Amino acid sequence: METYHMKNTPIGEGYKFFALTTTNGIIANFNPNGRTASKTGEKQSKRFGQVATRASDAVRDIDAEMGKFCLAMDNYFTVPSVMKHLRYKGIGVVGTARARKGWPPSASQKVEQKDCGFNELRYLIDDDGTLIAKWMDNGLVLFVSTLHAV
Repeated sequence: METYHMKNTPIGEGYKFFALTTTNGIIANFNPNGRTASKTGEKQSKRFGQVATRASDAVRDIDAEMGKFCLAMDNYFTVPSVMKHLRYKGIGVVGTARARKGWPPSASQKVEQKDCGFNELRYLIDDDGTLIAKWMDNGLVLFVSTLHAV
């Protein structure tokens, strides 16, 4: 299996697997990813980029009638369009996030590390109903939730 170049990560190259598992460890969806898939133009939605398409594909077969679902995701997957899509499907999302062009909303972008004391939490609800919060640990941590209301 080939390695994958990963932008904005401490380790610039490695293996990437996309897995959807149940709480008791059953793998519902598992896809390895590498450079070949990217270069061969593996299908991706025009609405989503490659990462968002992977997340959307992983939950494609989840039926809302199977029960309620919540996905815990890291900042690689917490793209606003994915969170909105999953909310529409009735699937909750919680996880860390990173700022992207035009997101989070400007009010949240203005909160800087120098403005926050240790363990302080600043939050807002965006236009899609997603809780966007910044919490001060050793540095500012951006996280999101489509499940929690404040």
